[in-house]
Amino acid sequence: MFSFRGFFKLGSTSYTELAKRVYRKVVDDECSEHAAAMAYYFMFALFPFFLFLITLIATSPSPNYWNICWSKRQPCCQVRLSPLYRTTYARFS
Repeated sequence: MFSFRGFFKLGSTSYTELAKRVYRKVVDDECSEHAAAMAYYFMFALFPFFLFLITLIATSPSPNYWNICWSKRQPCCQVRLSPLYRTTYARFS
C-alpha cells in the first residue's frame, strides 16, 4: 500500500511538524511576495499583448480582400489627384 511517509522519507516526523517546516520555508523564501510580483507583471504584460494582437489582426487582409481587388482590375486604394494641385494634394476615392 502507498504511504506518504515511505515515499517522502519522513521517518518519524509528524504531519504537524512537516506543515510547520513547509510554512517556515515558504515564509523564509518569500514565496508569496514572488507570486504576487509575478501576477502583477503578468497583468501588465496582458495589455501590450492584446494591443499587438489587435493591431496584427487589423492589418492582415481578409481572405476575400485580394479577390475583390483583382475583380475590379484596379488598385484598391486608388488616388485621384486634384487637377489644380496635382503635385501637392490628393483626394481618396
